[in-house]
Amino acid sequence: MKLEILDTAQGACSAAADYISENFPDHGVLGVATGNTQVPLYIELAKRAPLIVSKAFALDEYVGISEEDPRSFYSYLKKLVEGPLGLEVGTIRVPKGDVVDLDQEAFEFELEMAQHPVDLQILGVGSNGHVAFNEPGSDPESKTRVVMLSQETRIANKADFGDVAPEAAISQGIATILRAKKLVLIATGEAKAHALSMLLAGVENPEYPVTYLASHPGLAVFADKAAAS
Repeated sequence: MKLEILDTAQGACSAAADYISENFPDHGVLGVATGNTQVPLYIELAKRAPLIVSKAFALDEYVGISEEDPRSFYSYLKKLVEGPLGLEVGTIRVPKGDVVDLDQEAFEFELEMAQHPVDLQILGVGSNGHVAFNEPGSDPESKTRVVMLSQETRIANKADFGDVAPEAAISQGIATILRAKKLVLIATGEAKAHALSMLLAGVENPEYPVTYLASHPGLAVFADKAAAS
């Protein structure tokens, strides 16, 4: 595991952007994450030499939210990643959360990812240790599927909704994420300190899904001092 601890969240994201720029292969497949933690990362990446991305995959999407909804992760990635990083329209594949057959959508998304292995996956971590929307107790062999979100996660993500976030999402599974060749985890803020400490302990714990990343040979962690406290 590569670990870098920077003074500030901005410093952590800048260091992560340097690492991604240096380690992402031309015409590679990129795994993209959403959330407030990643915003400064994408701003930093836009300042560097453009990544040549053949295809990109999002980690998750809320159930019941359409692509046109400004609260969707599709809209987030369109605004903060596709345009600023110079990706061609349609490069990023986001699970569709508003289809009739969600299980079929999850199956097809997983199949597409198997056909286009991810070279580098960007990740964040929730205060309860969730990765993507793999909540505590998630099966380490899980693949893309419909998941129910914990109340803690729904409250943490309520900013865009005015109330708690939706009850469910389509999310890559832990096994799906671990297939990526490299993982770049960014953890900033004191709220992430306990989850990060569980990861750094190096012991798998079902109640903290982030701990399943510890054994990945290509894991790089970038944290600020607050998250490393």
